[in-house]
Amino acid sequence: MKIYLDRPLPPLDKFIIESEYWNHYISTVRRLVPGDSLEVAGINRVVETEIKGLDPLRVEVLSGREKESCSYSLWLIQSLTRKKKFEEAVKIGSELGVTDFLPVISDHTVRRPNNPEKQRERWRRIATDSTRITGRDWLPRIHLPVDFYDFESQLPELDKIYWGDAAGGHPRDIFSQKDNKVAFVVGPEGDFSSEEKEYLSSRATGVSLGEKYFRAETASIVFTTLWLYR
Repeated sequence: MKIYLDRPLPPLDKFIIESEYWNHYISTVRRLVPGDSLEVAGINRVVETEIKGLDPLRVEVLSGREKESCSYSLWLIQSLTRKKKFEEAVKIGSELGVTDFLPVISDHTVRRPNNPEKQRERWRRIATDSTRITGRDWLPRIHLPVDFYDFESQLPELDKIYWGDAAGGHPRDIFSQKDNKVAFVVGPEGDFSSEEKEYLSSRATGVSLGEKYFRAETASIVFTTLWLYR
């Protein structure tokens, strides 16, 4: 199995992993024991290790390699929905390969987090667990929620910004293999307000998913899958 650390791995043959979360996960959840193998992905490299001790987690490096980087940038700008629905978007999006999640507060947002930092930490754990299953080296970044009209200020330079628009073009005609830095803006339960749609129409490219409607969390999964396939 693989765990992720948000710091460089030390250039040592043996080191201690000081993380309450991973110590608990390894010993209590996965019930690994000394002698079991463990892959550790830091921000600089990935190493195959053997567990030498628990509490704290001590490992010995068996081999190492350069960390694989992502060849694209895919931002999911998801309007906040009810707790479980948004978490589902983070869970599946992380498995598929979303690189950045940016929650936004729209006019029709039903639920707003009381403690954004605490909520982001929970989203990070969901994203980490989903990514671990894939074996991918890198983790998606989870950003703090922002107001809908401020989302552009949080973005890096991108090739395209897309949004779900019934009057938009078909994905096969809109998505280009030349664009590898994109963002998708997905509305909340109840859809975008008319003002938000007008705002998006002047700043993003509309993409139609047909005449049928999708739940917010389903739309984000469909957009992500179609773009990655293209």
